[in-house]
Amino acid sequence: MFQDAAGTIPVASSGDPVRLLLDKSGNGNHVVAASDAARPVYNATGGRHWLEFDGVDDELSTATPLPFSAQIFNCTAFRSLSYNASYPKIVCNRGAAGGDSERHPQIFLRAPNPDTVSASCGSTVRLVSVGSTVTGLDIVVHVLASATESELNANGFLSDGGGVTLTDGSTNPFTISGPFNKANMRFYGTLHVNGTLSDAEILGIRTHFSAKSGGVA
Repeated sequence: MFQDAAGTIPVASSGDPVRLLLDKSGNGNHVVAASDAARPVYNATGGRHWLEFDGVDDELSTATPLPFSAQIFNCTAFRSLSYNASYPKIVCNRGAAGGDSERHPQIFLRAPNPDTVSASCGSTVRLVSVGSTVTGLDIVVHVLASATESELNANGFLSDGGGVTLTDGSTNPFTISGPFNKANMRFYGTLHVNGTLSDAEILGIRTHFSAKSGGVA
């Protein structure tokens, strides 16, 4: 993590702003804030670490779109701090335009349904209730989609069904908290895979994010 876009000023302590977050996969999909005003803030306490997004202008995104795949998996850990928007976006790999509706995934919340976590992949939208208001609750959420199955799991609450068709056609980057209806949240981390995983691999990833956040594996 770095405070500047050039990656010359490391994030050293809680309270430092984050302009650049390096991709640990080795694929070079680093995320960067468009301006200093758009930087989230690094915080740490009780052995946990997160980026805090203000829900106003904080946003991190890749420089270019992620490679397209007809099957995807994403796991993200976060805590919503407030419903500052009607449908705050946690992570998004599509743009605001309706023509991007086949891009994937988009994980978001719904202020009209404050107990609900939602995800869209292609033209399919899945949502689950976590049993209480999302605000103030650490959540581990994963979404997967392929031609044979689709699934949303938030803290063990599950919505699944048949396959979905994912098509390329977006030139928008992968974005954390945006690119519209930004989220006021603690963001613990995200893993995006162009492909499907075994049940054992998914459990391992969820267990990792649970330990990092406090959400349910």
